[in-house]
Amino acid sequence: METKDAEIFLLSHPVPRMAIEEGQLLVRDRRENEPTEIPASEWEFVNNHSIRLKNGKLFKSGLIYQFVHRAVDPPVMGIGLAAVRDFASFLKYEKSDSLGHANPVYNPRTQLISYGASQTGRISLDFIYQGFNQDEAKRKVMDGMMIHVAAAGRSYLNYRF
Repeated sequence: METKDAEIFLLSHPVPRMAIEEGQLLVRDRRENEPTEIPASEWEFVNNHSIRLKNGKLFKSGLIYQFVHRAVDPPVMGIGLAAVRDFASFLKYEKSDSLGHANPVYNPRTQLISYGASQTGRISLDFIYQGFNQDEAKRKVMDGMMIHVAAAGRSYLNYRF
């Protein structure tokens, strides 16, 4: 499939105000290259979800564009890692929950080992990378992880909004 140049650049998140001075449009050829700023005089807002280049110019396919701006309505991300951490910590360390219900698998000698393949392997990598292998009481959660075929990429989780 051939990609085509585009007239409109859709934003990941809406902007609260369509104020040119609050945005910065960057472009680069490759991920490892430093970006170059496209002057604010050369782009404009179409609405609070998209921008376009002025004077009929198009966004070129194959280039990496980045629009930096203040945004609204952020999605909650990374909470799944905290849920895994807290549930695993409960299974490993607690005899019962806060309501007195017994932990059915509690054993003081329990060791937790997780297995992740493909996408679950990536999540396991992020679990370690983002510091979730320590619970709120500063105890180690997973004693080991078998991460299989996880690739080198990271999941887009737990990023500052």
